[in-house]
Amino acid sequence: MFATKALICTLLLKPLMATSLLASQDILQKYITNLSKSYQLDTTHAPFNKVDSGTVHCSGNVGTFADVWEWQTFKNIGNIEVEAKSHVDAAYANRESETNTFKSIKSVAVAHGTTKGWTIGSKAIGKVSFPDVGEVSVEISAQYKDESTDTTTETTTTEYDAQCPGQTYCTIETVTFSYKITGTCWRETWYDFMQQNQPAKLCSTGPFDTCYNMAVLYYNGCSNGYDSPDTVPCQVTVQIRDDAGDLLKLVVASESKL
Repeated sequence: MFATKALICTLLLKPLMATSLLASQDILQKYITNLSKSYQLDTTHAPFNKVDSGTVHCSGNVGTFADVWEWQTFKNIGNIEVEAKSHVDAAYANRESETNTFKSIKSVAVAHGTTKGWTIGSKAIGKVSFPDVGEVSVEISAQYKDESTDTTTETTTTEYDAQCPGQTYCTIETVTFSYKITGTCWRETWYDFMQQNQPAKLCSTGPFDTCYNMAVLYYNGCSNGYDSPDTVPCQVTVQIRDDAGDLLKLVVASESKL
């Protein structure tokens, strides 16, 4: 959509008073470019998720069992894509010859994510307010947990004015941003015997001579008793948020000839 319309951008993050939308498409494109290259993975608090949960019963020892699951922890990011999603807050078809003013009375930010099971979030840091738009850095970390598994919607009641030239179709839109992250994760098997809330790494505490099925997991998945996690590909889409925890957003006006 952005490639086929002339976009005029205004106001990042926190809306102030109603104002004309005077910036250019370059601001939006620069912003997307910054987001696509200026990110860092917090390796001290690396994002992780819990997968493949199940129960292992100990044959020959009736009633004894262990809850078993896999932890996947981000090791590195191989590729990242910025996904921009827009919501039309107001639309106006100016069929007259002169320029007219139109407005929106609220900004609706809608963002997608697929973070189910993950402890992950992304926070934008830097000059993110229009017109003082500078380099933006985004930290991807387990410290900022985003529990959205599908769609988040935030509505702000604020008026925005825009000029719509004659014989032009114009819109005011709120654009949000998400990261589609593809990378490599460490994958480790953990367990908890008899729901004692004492989770431990399988490969660090085996070989489980008293529980045959746990021993099978150990000998099939661990090497010489040492903690040697596998590396696996992993992918997640996470919403980008500002320092206050709100969706990172940009209100723009677009126009195309009727």
